[in-house]
Amino acid sequence: MNAPPVDWPRIVELPPFQMCARERGARGDNALQACLAWVRQQEPEMLWADYCEWFEHKGYWQNETPDGRVLVGEV
Repeated sequence: MNAPPVDWPRIVELPPFQMCARERGARGDNALQACLAWVRQQEPEMLWADYCEWFEHKGYWQNETPDGRVLVGEV
């Protein structure tokens, strides 16, 4: 079963993703443009898996999912 498609233009706007991208090598003065350019150089399925793992490992966003959805009623 394939994973659902990732809305990369929306994902690259998320601060957690921008932080991940910077840590992984995205460079430039404009964070959004740097992330977009960096994403274009990656293999999408591997990038999504890596980002999800990074997101969970960081543990900063306990009430959110990697795609920015808020988990209602969970802490």
